[in-house]
Amino acid sequence: GLEALRAQGEIAKACGQKDLALEAFEAAEVLALEAEAALALAEIRLELCKLYEHHRRDPTSALRVMTGGAIWAEKPDAEAHRRARLKRKADRHRTTTDAIGAAEDGTLASRRRLG
Repeated sequence: GLEALRAQGEIAKACGQKDLALEAFEAAEVLALEAEAALALAEIRLELCKLYEHHRRDPTSALRVMTGGAIWAEKPDAEAHRRARLKRKADRHRTTTDAIGAAEDGTLASRRRLG
């Protein structure tokens, strides 16, 4: 159930198995949504946000997780700080991707110049 998936996510994260932790928390998010478990959902989304930001290096997905719920599992000032940091990272990521651009074959244009 929900608590088992959360526990699996916490254990996997503690053991350094971040991909497994991400999978467990994503599955737990679905169950929490179905059960309308608002507090559990907020805590799960905080863990997902951290994993997307720090493990996957995907600030856009982390931001999307933050905007998905009515409540958040951090104090308002910590939430505002996290949201601002993620917006800066997401903007930087978009700018870098746009500046490099993609080649016709889907690889980054800068790679073609290096080869």
